[in-house]
Amino acid sequence: MFDVVIIGAGPAGLYSSIVLKRGIPTQSLEEKEISVCILEKGHIGGLSRYAHIQISKSWSFSGSNLANTLYQECKQLNVNIYSKLQLQVSHPDKSSSYRILGIHSVCPH
Repeated sequence: MFDVVIIGAGPAGLYSSIVLKRGIPTQSLEEKEISVCILEKGHIGGLSRYAHIQISKSWSFSGSNLANTLYQECKQLNVNIYSKLQLQVSHPDKSSSYRILGIHSVCPH
């Protein structure tokens, strides 16, 4: 059971999980740590692995480097990441929560 499930392990999903695991500045230290899971049907990093980001003539980086850095930080923060998976989701009563019926993962991280 997870407090938060993020769909997609692109840069936004990876970074969101990092922010959630670190907590927010107004969060008290007594509050429990949030459990986070990322579900990705393809490759971790998404399409960013094909990108090259140039900020200025002297400062640029590859998208794959960005994705790898975010992924490593997620692992340090104990974010559960499942990639290359098939997912079954149920939302029968239109309540505020979804139920994950099953995850078949080729590559759990």
